Amino acid sequence: MPPHKSVQKKTFTQNRFSILSQLDGKEILNGILRVSLTDTKGASDYNLLAWVEKDGVPSPDQPPICNSKLLEAWRAAGRSKQAFDQRLKYIQPLSFYARELMERVSVAIDGNERFFEMAAALLGNRFEAIVCEAKTDAVEGDPGRTKS
Repeated sequence: MPPHKSVQKKTFTQNRFSILSQLDGKEILNGILRVSLTDTKGASDYNLLAWVEKDGVPSPDQPPICNSKLLEAWRAAGRSKQAFDQRLKYIQPLSFYARELMERVSVAIDGNERFFEMAAALLGNRFEAIVCEAKTDAVEGDPGRTKS
């Protein structure tokens, strides 16, 4: 690990496809690989944490999804409830990269985290691209920019 805390974080989180975002949520032989950076007790350094979540184990604290605006939009786009359920079967916590992008432009994640996790599961890799574009629009002060 680099000696300075700021360089440590930058090493793992810089670029659109950071090391953390490439590793976090990847399927491995016995489950889903999860990685995270956390402060040490003295907050002078970072710990790189890695663990495995077992496949297909539904989270008991999350209610089943039967009536939601996301499901309505999914069905309105001509997709089946079965496909919806399949994509949400392995819902993951928000990646460090997506969370950081949203925090940079003051998106209210608390209270909406479940929605963002569902959106990320439904959109796959496109979720982070959409969040990145929205962050860029917000920073540049050009929300909803259109091409001429």
